[in-house]
Amino acid sequence: MTEKDIHEATDSETSPSSAPEEMVPADKNSSEEDSESREPVAETLEEKAAPESESEENLEEETQEKQEEEANEPSEFLQKWQERHEAYLASQKEGEKSQSEQDQTKKKSSQKKPTLFKKKEQLEIDPLILSQEKSPSDSDNDNRKVKIPQELIWKATPIIALALSIAIICLYFITPFGKLKQLIIKGNDHVESTKIVKASLIRQEDYVLSTLINRSGHENNIKQSSPWVKDVAIGFSFPNTFTISIQEYNQIGFVKQGEKYFSVLSSGAVSETETSQDQLPPVYTTIHLTDRELIKKLVLQLANVNPSILADIQDIQLTPSKVTNDLLTLTMFSGHKVLVPLSDIDYKLPYYEKIAPQLQVASIVDMEVGIFSYASP
Repeated sequence: MTEKDIHEATDSETSPSSAPEEMVPADKNSSEEDSESREPVAETLEEKAAPESESEENLEEETQEKQEEEANEPSEFLQKWQERHEAYLASQKEGEKSQSEQDQTKKKSSQKKPTLFKKKEQLEIDPLILSQEKSPSDSDNDNRKVKIPQELIWKATPIIALALSIAIICLYFITPFGKLKQLIIKGNDHVESTKIVKASLIRQEDYVLSTLINRSGHENNIKQSSPWVKDVAIGFSFPNTFTISIQEYNQIGFVKQGEKYFSVLSSGAVSETETSQDQLPPVYTTIHLTDRELIKKLVLQLANVNPSILADIQDIQLTPSKVTNDLLTLTMFSGHKVLVPLSDIDYKLPYYEKIAPQLQVASIVDMEVGIFSYASP
């Protein structure tokens, strides 16, 4: 329905009710004229006319009230309808504006150059909805901190500590600090430290971790580099210190070849480095043997003899007889001489320690067949 139809309907409703309103004053005037002209009429007629006039007045009042109610009813309806109609028109205008704005944005986006990566369209969120969703109780719950049980903390601490220690160790070995190495050499009396370092093949470019992994290989390199080295142990102390502990063979004596002296070790090997006369100790044993196999056997036999007897030996010579091919003559610093086969040194020579105190003059202790002594000529 349009506004014109509604106005016509209201006019048609109000038109019949206006007719009686106009007729009422005309009846009143006529009654007044009749009352003035008929003053001499009897009181009975006046009494009859009074209730009629009162009834007419009551009717007029009722009709006026009805007309007012009918007039008020369509006015309230019209107001409500107008409010709804205006709201509907406003919503249509807003929808048209939003559509026009969307069309403009689409045109602008189409005019822009195409990009390699298209951004996803962000959904518009009404702040009123967010404000309605979040309540004060929710914000209080968000601000509350979650308490972790102490049992879980105690269980997690060793795992975290282990992980951190492993990470620190890995970083140390990977960084340049893992290449810095400090070498300390101990126990070397006859081998120079520089030679040991060279023989180990430990380089400054190598990482500490690689040196630790190849530790056994470095130890074998040092053992094979010199006959003096009996055993090698490489130790490590954090952060970058390597300690090379060397155990050397004992020195039994010197082999004299012409005027040169070479050390004879307890392993039976002969050192390849020459020892000058200035470097010879004040008391030493000279071995006059040229065969390396005999020297090795001699050393292995002397290994079972008391060191006090070995310290008293001044000279060892090979003096074979008709009966014994490996007979040796041992000259002592005390002036005595001992004749003993090379193969019997380990069990016959120890008796010299008991016989020597009984000898008052320089004597010869013969151990070739039995054991007896006599004065030297």
